[in-house]
Amino acid sequence: VEDGVTGILFREQSCEAVVAALLAAGERRFETHRLLASAHRFDVSRFDSDLVEFLAERVERKAARTERPRSVLAHEAADELAQTRVAST
Repeated sequence: VEDGVTGILFREQSCEAVVAALLAAGERRFETHRLLASAHRFDVSRFDSDLVEFLAERVERKAARTERPRSVLAHEAADELAQTRVAST
């Protein structure tokens, strides 16, 4: 959250501070395009594409250090990711 741009931050962890932040937010007009751009950073498809890019970079690095083909390393990375997702559901 960017204070005053995409939301209102509050430091004190109290009901009064939350109420004050909510009232301040209610009096503001936030710019829709900024809110959408900020929310997009946490979009599932963005996360997935960033994760795939991250894994591809790691596979490239590992392939450069080993004699195993990139396709084998990529397949192993995909299998590990799939197992992790199944285990987390």
